[in-house]
Amino acid sequence: MRGFAAAGAFAQLRAKYQRASAKLATAAEKSEEVLGVVLNAAEVGGTCFALSAANACYGKPDPKRPGVLRLQVVQGVDVDMTGALAGHVVAFFMKKHGEHAHAIANGALCSWLARLGTEFGGDQLVKRNQTKGLSAITGLQAMTGMGQITGGGLHSVAGQYVQRYNSAGVPVR
Repeated sequence: MRGFAAAGAFAQLRAKYQRASAKLATAAEKSEEVLGVVLNAAEVGGTCFALSAANACYGKPDPKRPGVLRLQVVQGVDVDMTGALAGHVVAFFMKKHGEHAHAIANGALCSWLARLGTEFGGDQLVKRNQTKGLSAITGLQAMTGMGQITGGGLHSVAGQYVQRYNSAGVPVR
């Protein structure tokens, strides 16, 4: 009788161990998934930040768009767009860590698209203000909440737009 009771207790202990082991496996799987998402966000965000900073620090003025800085491989070919295309092509041929190359290429694409969006928005601001008879300065003051913009340093986003639109012939009032 005593051996039969010990066998039952052993079976219960074994069942508890199997349930705990399954929970640990699920938790490990979930933590690996979370780590993958965090790593992907860091790769995309870090690449976007690095290329945006490189464009601002080392970019040359675009002759077609005053006040816009571009870091280019050759004339007319942006580094961030080239990096995005090349990164995705390389990632398709990678067997083991292709998802990381895709994430880095997506960061480069984000950098390029963010710059294009900023340029497009600035152009729309100028067009809207020209149709209303306002100056680019007035629109920038409204958009940024700045009381007075003097068109100063190149490190100021507002200053870059003021310089760009002043050189494009937008009236300053």
